[in-house]
Amino acid sequence: MTPDPYTVKVVMKHPHVVISHVHLASGHATPPHSHKHDYVVHPKADTKLLKTTFRNGAVISEEHVEHKAGEPYYVSKSEDGTEFTIKNLGGAAMMCEKTQLPPKS
Repeated sequence: MTPDPYTVKVVMKHPHVVISHVHLASGHATPPHSHKHDYVVHPKADTKLLKTTFRNGAVISEEHVEHKAGEPYYVSKSEDGTEFTIKNLGGAAMMCEKTQLPPKS
């Protein structure tokens, strides 16, 4: 059986924070989705990605993104009514730890 090219494993769930390990094989993309919370991503490997954002199924933007292993970055929650996909353009798997931040008071 071939391993799933995209996996998200929750490793800690707390009322104030959720930590997940994310793996995306080279050449594969996530399904369209949105995020209801801000989060911090901790890349475990260098990555080259294409982020495509949709509204009502139509592409509204595409962005090429590169991240270095060990250099965390912040991502804002999705705008209302939008979804996005991430496609791994690199030659190796994207591996990261994602920390969901609590809603702003």
